[in-house]
Amino acid sequence: MRLKAVVSIVVSVVFALAVPNLGMSQSENGQSHAAVLIPATTIEHPEDVGLRAHTNHMILFEGKPGGGGSPSGETPSSLRSVYKIGSSGGSGVIAIVDALDYPTAENDLNVFSAQFGLPECTTANGCFKKVYASGSKPRANCGWAQEAALDIEWAHAMAPNAKIVLVEAATNSFANLFAAVT
Repeated sequence: MRLKAVVSIVVSVVFALAVPNLGMSQSENGQSHAAVLIPATTIEHPEDVGLRAHTNHMILFEGKPGGGGSPSGETPSSLRSVYKIGSSGGSGVIAIVDALDYPTAENDLNVFSAQFGLPECTTANGCFKKVYASGSKPRANCGWAQEAALDIEWAHAMAPNAKIVLVEAATNSFANLFAAVT
């Protein structure tokens, strides 16, 4: 597959999951404090230095009785406005390399798309494609799936008419990630 364009988008996103009472504590004045979960994929151990990549995210759990509601924070249109990108964002190909398998990538991308009124991005319509860089499906990993979710969803948000190719490296080793880039 020849890529017409490779777009690199770096988006820092802090997101909250509405999970009632999970990890919540009460201060003396009755106010709730959010719990922060740091996935194992974010923690770099001394033996990893120079050999393995890591995700760089935390999950903030804010207790909201009943959960639900609309997402808060940036939206696709607000980010396109900040970066002065038109509503189409272009129509090339965005290749994203992440480690390990994200089994629900296509479904999750379309839940995100529906939430924000973006066009569907599916394998069937040619918008989404997942490629295993080593030729076989890697093992799944929740931390890397969260990283890939941020990458593909916000790439689609910034360029809703572009095709998204998720390239999954066999592991998070730099050797496998660089091979996946190649």
